[in-house]
Amino acid sequence: MATDIGINRSLSSTLRNLTLKKGIAVLEDEEHKKYSKELYNAVLLKLMGNVLPRINEVTGEDGGVLQVIIKRDGSQDNTIIQPAG
Repeated sequence: MATDIGINRSLSSTLRNLTLKKGIAVLEDEEHKKYSKELYNAVLLKLMGNVLPRINEVTGEDGGVLQVIIKRDGSQDNTIIQPAG
C-alpha cells in the first residue's frame, strides 16, 4: 500500500516558477548590475548540461545524419528515416 508522503503540488509549482523567474533574471542581467558575474557564470554553467541539446542526441554516428531503422517482423524490408535538414 502506498504511503502518503505529503507532496504539495501547489507549493512545488510555486517553487519551480520562482526558481525559473530568478534564473531568468540572473541570465538577463548581462551587465551584472543586480547579480554578480560569479552567480551568472554558475547558473549558466549549471544549465548548459541540462538545457542545451547534447550533440550525440541530435546527430548520428561521428556527427553524421541521424538514421532510424525500423524493422518489421517477418519482413526483409527495412524502413530508414532521415530527418530533413
